[in-house]
Amino acid sequence: VEYHVTPPHPADGQAIFFNPSPMTHSPTRLLPLLAREHLVSCAFSHDLIPLDDPEYYLPGLERRQSYLAAMMALKQYRLHAPNSRHTASLIRKKLGIANAATVVSGSVLLKSFATFSAAKAIPHPSVCRFLPGEYFIMVGGEDPRKNTKTTLAAHALLGRRGIRAPLVIVG
Repeated sequence: VEYHVTPPHPADGQAIFFNPSPMTHSPTRLLPLLAREHLVSCAFSHDLIPLDDPEYYLPGLERRQSYLAAMMALKQYRLHAPNSRHTASLIRKKLGIANAATVVSGSVLLKSFATFSAAKAIPHPSVCRFLPGEYFIMVGGEDPRKNTKTTLAAHALLGRRGIRAPLVIVG
């Protein structure tokens, strides 16, 4: 992780607040917290998909107002750690956030997935076109929000390290 700002130190009297999903719930109760000068706040954003098709994702005035409130609150965070370059670009563009206040956080692979055992897998459904075995599957296709390029780069890196497993991209 490359830091563009000096992380706070507890001796400085500063505190850190991480919000793992700032667009999910009403930000009303968080606004006083975000206004505190000693607080370094960081929002981990996943996407801004509702802006792509508001008619579908934000039907009705109440849903749109709620999303707008969340967007306005998102702008109050001092740091932003979206999980893709695409989302980072949108946050900078839509909210006017400086490059120095953003860092792409990426996504996390849970240990349970990394230590997957085929022996413990559920029986293979007969309607599935892929045979049981060891392969990576990515659901998302070419949509830049899905970070397909990063998946391809990670798969290529594994290959260079001698880990060979097919990659299936669906979507």
